[in-house]
Amino acid sequence: MDYTFTPKQVRCSCSLTHSHYTRYVAAGEGLVGKINEAVSDVLKAGHVALCYSQEDESVASEAGDILVAAGYKVTRVYYADGTEPTPDAADDIVNLPDSVRAIIFVGDSQLCDIAKYAAAKKQCEWIYIPTTPDAANAFSPTATFGMGIGIDRIKCKPAISAVIDDDIMRRCSGRRAAEGYGNIIGYRLKCYEYSYAVRIKGADYCLAGIRRLGAITENFLSCDNVSAAAIARASVKIGLNNQMYRLDMMCDCDAIARVIAACADEGRSLGENMPIAAYVLAGLYRQRLGLSRFNLALPADRVGAVNELCKLCGNDKIAAISSLKPIYDYAKEWYLLSEYGGDIQEELDKYTSHMSRSSKVFRRLYDDAGYWLNKYGSADKFVAIGKAVLDAKLVYSDRGVEDSAVI
Repeated sequence: MDYTFTPKQVRCSCSLTHSHYTRYVAAGEGLVGKINEAVSDVLKAGHVALCYSQEDESVASEAGDILVAAGYKVTRVYYADGTEPTPDAADDIVNLPDSVRAIIFVGDSQLCDIAKYAAAKKQCEWIYIPTTPDAANAFSPTATFGMGIGIDRIKCKPAISAVIDDDIMRRCSGRRAAEGYGNIIGYRLKCYEYSYAVRIKGADYCLAGIRRLGAITENFLSCDNVSAAAIARASVKIGLNNQMYRLDMMCDCDAIARVIAACADEGRSLGENMPIAAYVLAGLYRQRLGLSRFNLALPADRVGAVNELCKLCGNDKIAAISSLKPIYDYAKEWYLLSEYGGDIQEELDKYTSHMSRSSKVFRRLYDDAGYWLNKYGSADKFVAIGKAVLDAKLVYSDRGVEDSAVI
């Protein structure tokens, strides 16, 4: 075992004390064989649900056998490959007997939103065994369901613990490694998005947490070790940092990646869409910062932008437009940009300086070096998507597990 995490509290320069919900994360060789130790920290004995996708059946079978040998009653819940994370999919776990007091989820971090939601509904804890390097989402307290602009964000529970098995990471395809690496590229640009939200829009995110996220992403994207195991460790650090500092905003980078997923039926994951979303956004941000210096920007046509996104994604136009919420003071934003645009531009340059190198690394992680290029279409299309997302200025609010869904 070469990486372990235990929770800590940090008295921050922002005057708040930040802490983790997650208790324990371990990474190393053969750790699935010790899954009973992670479970016993939550539940000494009793009934657990073991949930997994079809492609991860062998890992789940090993974990299940170990838990049974340790004296646990294990109910298995199986999801077919291609299952989309939705509250309805989580009902397979939610409807299990009340005797189930812990959930073990084996799979990728996008599908694990099912476990988050089910754990919140059943008021129990859940433990994560990732089978791909992209693990950060497991430590977020929010489950995000849906693609396009019809997104439902629900306050749930992050994983109470996680076990990263390097044997599993070594078996990951190049595409899975690229997915995890791509999300880290996205998190790097999100540092700028969070900083902009604080400095220009008055959001209350902790700047120390944003700087720490920047340091984690910079250190990883500048190193030469891009193995699946290294990606997984960096992803865990990102997830734990964001959990501690409550960095859980629905960023423009996330929104664009989800729109691309909704309007392109080519099976790409959100992690694979993230580098192109970050690249498009960086260009649009530069363009708008340039306009702000000359005070030339007019208010965006939000209704027109939402209408365009609905055409691309197949979302209901009337529902989407009627759900638009008031946003921050437009005139104040552009005044601040005209005054401090140079400082903001420096921040953008800092958080995008890696893009040429990291995009090349991302493409070369695929087993088929031409796969990534063949799967993407016209750059103009993605620029149009990015512009529409920025103009629409969509505001996504988190709801509780018992509240009604909204678009």
